[in-house]
Amino acid sequence: DAYEETGNYLQKAKELFDKGLVNTDDVKSVAKMIGADTENIKGTFAEKYQQAMKYFTFDENGNMTEDGVLTFMDEYEAKLEGVNGSFKTSAEAAKAMNMTAEEFEILMGRAQDHDFDFGDMVKSSEQLESAKMALAGLKDIYKDQEPP
Repeated sequence: DAYEETGNYLQKAKELFDKGLVNTDDVKSVAKMIGADTENIKGTFAEKYQQAMKYFTFDENGNMTEDGVLTFMDEYEAKLEGVNGSFKTSAEAAKAMNMTAEEFEILMGRAQDHDFDFGDMVKSSEQLESAKMALAGLKDIYKDQEPP
C-alpha cells in the first residue's frame, strides 16, 4: 500500500537526516516528494517532514493510523469551499494544500479507500505519463523523417 510504504519511507529518511546523512538517495527522494528544497535539504527538510507527518501518522507502537488520512480529508473538504466545490487536477489541489502532487496523490489513494470522492479530478501523474508517451512518439516520427 502506497500510504504505508510512504510513511515508513518518510521515517527512514528522517532517521538518516538526523544522523547527518543528507546526501543519500533516500533523503533526497523524500525531500523531493515532500517539497523540501533539494538544493538546501539541511535548511528545509525538517519543516517539510513535520508537515508531511501530519498526514502520515503513527501510534505509540509505531503502527500507521488513519488519523492523518482523516485530517487530510477534512482539510481537503475545507479547501473545496474556496474553489466552488472541485479541483480540476491533483496538482491544483496539492498546491492549494501546500504539498506536492505526488504526496497528494498518495493520500488521495488512501482517502479513496475510505470511499472519499474526488469527483472527476485528473491525476497529474497520469497527465505527465501521457505527455511523456506523446513526446516519445513525436521523437520517433521525427527520427524516421531525418535524411540518411
